[in-house]
Amino acid sequence: MSNQVRRVAKILSKLSSGFRYTTDELLEHMRRSDDTLVVSRRQIERDLKAISEGGVPLMTERRDRTVYYYLARGTGIATMTGTVQNDAFLLYMLKASLPLLRDSSLQEMVDELRQEIDSVAPGDVLLPDAILASVSLGHYAGQVDQKILADILAYIAQKQWIRALYGDAGKTQLLFPFKIIPYLGRLYLAVWHGKHDRYGVYKVDAFRMVFAAPNPTPPVPKFDLEAFMSTRFGLWEAQDKQSVKVVLEVVNKGLVEFFTTSYWHPSQEFISNEEGTLQIILHAGISPELVSWVLHWAPDMRVLEPSHLKEEVLRRAKELVERNS
Repeated sequence: MSNQVRRVAKILSKLSSGFRYTTDELLEHMRRSDDTLVVSRRQIERDLKAISEGGVPLMTERRDRTVYYYLARGTGIATMTGTVQNDAFLLYMLKASLPLLRDSSLQEMVDELRQEIDSVAPGDVLLPDAILASVSLGHYAGQVDQKILADILAYIAQKQWIRALYGDAGKTQLLFPFKIIPYLGRLYLAVWHGKHDRYGVYKVDAFRMVFAAPNPTPPVPKFDLEAFMSTRFGLWEAQDKQSVKVVLEVVNKGLVEFFTTSYWHPSQEFISNEEGTLQIILHAGISPELVSWVLHWAPDMRVLEPSHLKEEVLRRAKELVERNS
């Protein structure tokens, strides 16, 4: 691995903490973490410029003539540090962020870095956070068992069925782990449930034990993002576990461009109306997250179908008014 690649990897890993750092603090971290790496302050400054020009949302803040660097809120690798301090997980987060370095002048460095990470953190274990990033707000401050997380990452990469002891359950479950989902400061695991033959979502911090399932096990399933999201909007599945056609209208013309350039759901379709408004068509589950999302955009959005989603939005809106009047 070239020295520049090593420096960029260490800078991104450090910034993934979500904290703000000066050039001198990054330089000190570099020297402390790798005494074989010869690095100067000027090199750190050039690396920060290359990262920013490559497309990573690198932010700056000036305090008393001192410049601090940090990653913009919502950036893929800046979502979990503080809750998770697992080296393998941070490598997977770093690898997932590499597409941000889209500038062609950095492509050789990006390819080299990905190859190096692949040698110690193989495969892709993270569900793209774009499908969840804009749904709701919040933060979870609990802790994850680092050994269990490391085991889960390994089983995902190895495409291995597992037996898991989860929550207060008295017996293990047969699960096939697909993807880790970083969501609002908490880690979730998307799985295929061996007993019920359907997708499920589990809180990683609620696992008490995981181990490789003894043979024989069912055939290894394939993960289908559209099928997984078909009964969801956001993370949680609709209570009836059904997928329905949802038609929404953005009536505020000033928001049309924002909605058409944003990623809300794998099934999304947009239809522009002659009046300048926008229809959004989804095939998703009627979950509390969808209802909350529609209410969040009220009165700039209205429900056209299905009728029971419209009724639930009206019920929640009325309840909100009554409780706050």
